[in-house]
Amino acid sequence: MVGGAYKRTLLFGEPQTIEWRGVFMDADLRISEPVPIGSDDARAAAFMRLAGLAGSMLESAVFEDNLQADSVSAAKIIQLTLSGARGTLIHADQR
Repeated sequence: MVGGAYKRTLLFGEPQTIEWRGVFMDADLRISEPVPIGSDDARAAAFMRLAGLAGSMLESAVFEDNLQADSVSAAKIIQLTLSGARGTLIHADQR
């Protein structure tokens, strides 16, 4: 799924201005479900976490490689936070 992000200014419920804010993407190309052997679901849970992180990094790479634009993904935020980088706080008004 790909879409655009806009900020609208309303006056008496009617749009007055529309400001383009960016694009977003959520890709579900290959949905997978691990089937554990035995009763231990820990490996299945670990697989799903790693698969989610890998997909998040690939989504981020689409914007950086094809649009030459900075992008933010869940995996990238985790990576920046763990590296001790400053300024990884996202404000509520940036939605």
